[in-house]
Amino acid sequence: MDPLRNFHRLPRPLRRHKVVQLATKLFPYSRHRLVQFNSGAHAFLDLQDAEARNVFVTRCFEPEFFEIATRIMARGGIFFDGGANFGLCSLGLLPRVDLEHTEFHLFEANANLEPFLRESQRLVAPHARVHINIGCLSDHEGRSRFEVNDTETGKSHLSDSGCLIASNIVLDDYLRRMAVHKVRLLKLDIEGQELAALRGASEALDGGLFEFVYCEIRSELLARYGWTPIEVVDFFRAHAFKPFFCRARDLVAPVNVRLDGDLILLLEQIGNRIPDGTDILAIHQSFSMTTEKCQRSST
Repeated sequence: MDPLRNFHRLPRPLRRHKVVQLATKLFPYSRHRLVQFNSGAHAFLDLQDAEARNVFVTRCFEPEFFEIATRIMARGGIFFDGGANFGLCSLGLLPRVDLEHTEFHLFEANANLEPFLRESQRLVAPHARVHINIGCLSDHEGRSRFEVNDTETGKSHLSDSGCLIASNIVLDDYLRRMAVHKVRLLKLDIEGQELAALRGASEALDGGLFEFVYCEIRSELLARYGWTPIEVVDFFRAHAFKPFFCRARDLVAPVNVRLDGDLILLLEQIGNRIPDGTDILAIHQSFSMTTEKCQRSST
C-alpha cells in the first residue's frame, strides 16, 4: 500500500505538507520515492526534507532558473551544479536538453545525499553523462566541517562546529583533473560560500572556461563568513564577467540581452542597487553582447 499514490487527486485544500508528513510518519517506507516535477522531470527524494516535500506537493521547482538555464543549455555543453542537494537543477534539465551533447557535473558537500543522487542517476539518467562529486567547493585543498540540517538539507552549511567532515574541491584543480576545457553554465547555491568557490575557480574564470555563472546571493548567508553581496558582484567584474539581475522581481529596467546574435535573455545590468536575497547571472565578456530596451506588460 502506498498512502501517497493518489495524493495529487485529493481536493486542493488537502494537498498539504502536513498530510504528507503524517503519511510518511505512519508509513515510513513511503518517505523515499521517485517524484515528478516541472512537467516531465524526475528525482528520487526524501519527503522528510522540507524542500523535497514541497517539490512533491507542488510538482514544481525553481521555474525561473529553468527558463534561463534551458535557453543557455539549448545546444548542449557542460553544466556544473554547485550545491546540488538532491540534484534537482541537473535532473530538471535532463528532459530539456540534448543529452547526446550535454554533460553534468554535480557537487554536493552533504554525503548523506549521495545515495539519493546515485538512485536518481540509476532510475532517471542511466545513459546520461553525469558525474557526482561529494565534497565542498572551496578556494583551498583540505577538509571542512559541515553542519547538516536533516529536515531542510538545503540549509546545511560550513561551520566550525559541524559534525560532518567534507573533502574540499577546488574547481581549478577539478577542471584540470577532468580535462574540462569549457563549461557552459556554472550554478552556485552553497549557502554563503559562493565567493570561496569562485576564488577556487579564479584561473578558469580569467581564462574564459566558464561562459555563464548563475549565482545565489543572500546577504545573511554571506555575512556568516564575513562577506557582502557587493564583494561577489565585484569579484565577477574583476574576472571579466558582466553581472546581471535575472529574477523577474528584481527587473526594474529590464533589457533584452542578445549574445552572439541568437541567444536572447531578459536581464538587467547590476549597478549600485543589490536587493537583499536574489540570484544573478554573470556572463563572460568574450560574448558579443548587445542590449535593447523592452516593454514589460503590466498584466
